[in-house]
Amino acid sequence: MPFKDKLEKVCEKCTDATKKVYLQNIKRLYRFFDPEGEVPMSGTWLNSDKVLKQYKALPFSKRRALSVGAVKAARAYKMNSDAWYKRLVDDQDKYRANRNQNKRSSEEAQKMLKGGVKELKKMASEYKRQINRELGTTPTLKGLYKYQLYLAMRLFVELPFRNDFPTFRVSGQDGNYIIYKKKKKATFVVTEYKNSDRLGPRKVEITAALTRALKTFLKYRAPLVTHEFLFSGAKGKPMTKPSFSKAFHKITLDRSGKSFGSRILRIMHATENADIIEKSSELTNKMLHTASQTKQYIKK
Repeated sequence: MPFKDKLEKVCEKCTDATKKVYLQNIKRLYRFFDPEGEVPMSGTWLNSDKVLKQYKALPFSKRRALSVGAVKAARAYKMNSDAWYKRLVDDQDKYRANRNQNKRSSEEAQKMLKGGVKELKKMASEYKRQINRELGTTPTLKGLYKYQLYLAMRLFVELPFRNDFPTFRVSGQDGNYIIYKKKKKATFVVTEYKNSDRLGPRKVEITAALTRALKTFLKYRAPLVTHEFLFSGAKGKPMTKPSFSKAFHKITLDRSGKSFGSRILRIMHATENADIIEKSSELTNKMLHTASQTKQYIKK
């Protein structure tokens, strides 16, 4: 029985996406012990000095995901997970304390666009003008690859998701998918995302302008690929999230001189809407409500 099956048994209620993340982080942790090997059936490596030394040398922001994976691995191995659970709690406490300071790290400050989200929209428009001539000819996979980088920038202007865009289907209603009807704004239906286990499905409508851009892109895409996912790799196969992240970092570096991705964009969106967020939080606190309860009191 491979280790993956062991993990499945202690994570029966997890989504496939969550289980994949756990497994990836366990593999990252195991590389501290054996850079070339596969995660074994025995868990003795998990508490080895070799693993603990390299784990502790990392900043808490990076340790956090690994300690979560270690707790899951210990339970999969039916080992005592207390020591790793204590490390997990410590990593999370330090992460929250740092995050609650709301201070940008030096790396974040370097990557933020001076013009914020508006600058990203401008970058997308300039890039679209640059590739328009190529897109005006017979559709090609090379052209599609460039086209979707433009679309990714435009999507991030309105939708501060994580790197989830490659997971959206353009047909059907499984997983994450898009609903687009004639003369109506498109809606992104999100059922699989980082907090989906706790928060449930979400529906996010995009503007009419972005809906038109999306439909135009889909027309160009139609004769080139047979899969149902929004984005494609260079050979026309479904694009993976790591490949999407790498491509987006490259296009932002090319267009702005700064390599950044979804995390920086989420910070920009939240920062630009700080007043709204703070006022909403303050009112909700005064009314002794959750945000959803406060919303029920709005009368139009």
